[in-house]
This record gives sequence, C-alpha cells and structure tokens, in this order.
Amino acid sequence: MLPLGKVRNEILKKVILENLPITDDKVLIGPKEGFDAAVLEYDEDNYLVIATDPILGVPKEHFGFFTYHFASSDVAVFGAGPRWLIVDLLLPPGTRKEDLNFIMEELKEECKKYSTSVVGGHTGIYKSIKDFTATTTALGLVRKDKLKLPVAKPGDEIVITKGVA
Repeated sequence: MLPLGKVRNEILKKVILENLPITDDKVLIGPKEGFDAAVLEYDEDNYLVIATDPILGVPKEHFGFFTYHFASSDVAVFGAGPRWLIVDLLLPPGTRKEDLNFIMEELKEECKKYSTSVVGGHTGIYKSIKDFTATTTALGLVRKDKLKLPVAKPGDEIVITKGVA
C-alpha cells in the first residue's frame, strides 16, 4: 500500500513518469522529478510556465489565500509571474454561501495584488467531499533570458523567516 502524501520519487519515476509520453516539441520541461511546473515554448521571446497544485487540509479562513499561492509559487520559482489561474473548488455538503464568499473574496484580493486573472474552473458541492478542497492551475510567462531553474535538492537546509502554514 502506498503511504499518504506525495508519492516517493521511485514510484514517480517508475510508475508515473514512464507512462507519460511527451510528443510535443514545444515542451521544454515536462513532468520530472524535482520540478513542480512545466515549461513550454510560447513565442519568440517567452516561455509559458504551468503548475497545478491541490489545496486541502487548509483552514477555511486561509483557503482563498492558499488557493492562489500553492500553484502560483511553483510558477514564480521559474521566474514567471502567475498571470492566469484555473480554479477547481470541491466543497462538502453544508457549505454556506458566506464561506464560499469569504474564500472568493480572499482569492480575489490575491489576484488583484499580483495582477492575475482567473480564466476558468469549476465549483461544486459533493457528498464524497468531506473538507474544503481545490486544485489550482497557474500559468505565467517568462522571458527566455530570465528563466530560472530550481536548484534546491534533497538535503538542502531551508531557513524560515515566518511561521509554517
């Protein structure tokens, strides 16, 4: 049985990545160990950076904030500002209109702060959902000469200047 959380790198490589062919030559960086975003040729000057992240286990009062930031930070690591979002909200039975409104207002504030547009998504309330859950896809452009590749590796030390979410 697989453990909870992100799958281990050996499963990622042998089960997932080996079954994901890339047939488009516009893909510069596709699914890969250690990379949380894809990089695609966009035009003569820019790359398109795309990342998707789930949001779960986050308190309602911070849900809109993290719905924006989880995937957006993966795009920003590559030097691209998150320009567009696609947001999929899956909500449990009993969700109040006020809860949804609070989440959306918080998401709107983050989008305004970073000049990001939500361009699509899905919102629904489902019996099988027990807690607020979302998946966000963030897309951003970066000039080809400004692309940054992540350099963190296992064993690196991380300095935290504020509390951990």
